[in-house]
Amino acid sequence: MENLQFILKKTNYVRYAGNKEKAFQSVRNLIKNLSEEQVRDLQDDLARIYAYFIPPVPKVPKKVFDWAAKAVDPKSPKNESIRYVYVNGRRIIGTDGFRIHVAPNKEGLEDGFYNRNGEKVYERDIFTFPAYESIIPSDMEEGGRRLLEVNIKSLEKGESLNQGKVTHYYKLPIEEDLFIAISVKYLNDAASIAKDGILRYSVLSKTDPVAFDFGEGRIAVIMPMNVG
Repeated sequence: MENLQFILKKTNYVRYAGNKEKAFQSVRNLIKNLSEEQVRDLQDDLARIYAYFIPPVPKVPKKVFDWAAKAVDPKSPKNESIRYVYVNGRRIIGTDGFRIHVAPNKEGLEDGFYNRNGEKVYERDIFTFPAYESIIPSDMEEGGRRLLEVNIKSLEKGESLNQGKVTHYYKLPIEEDLFIAISVKYLNDAASIAKDGILRYSVLSKTDPVAFDFGEGRIAVIMPMNVG
């Protein structure tokens, strides 16, 4: 608690509480002026406040990093590694455990973990990132898998009620008169990089993850919803 109070005092939290952009800049300035020992001591509290105030990812990504960042969960309570965008040499990866965005590292970013603002915050060996390779169809990357095609604007929508919470989903066709339910938010995030609105995808069954190919090595995989 003392650590948290120290940060709030130093960053003028009360003053900036209604302005996330100024508060975020204040946290950044604080980190720059802390010693390495202070950063280590305050690491957990800094990470939570940083994640809360960091600006949202652009709705329409300007670069593949922004697109990958759409899939991370900056407030994940279970796995700290998926709070960040992961770079491992040739790939930029973002995931929240239910979806993943993977793109080639054409920007030449250094290996490590990055916040959604594009700043490297940890080295690659700090966390163990989920084993995502088995989720990405290798034959899709090589162009060997048969892809279905549909315009996202033509998709029907449905809604599911679970424990009093309404969730909206797209009805993604996989066969004649058979569809798979995909979260509207997840699919909109993935399709934000598709300029023509065309989805090219592959799915093996109604319960399997759906793999979307957006070209140039950009692949998204999304778990389907169970809507009964």
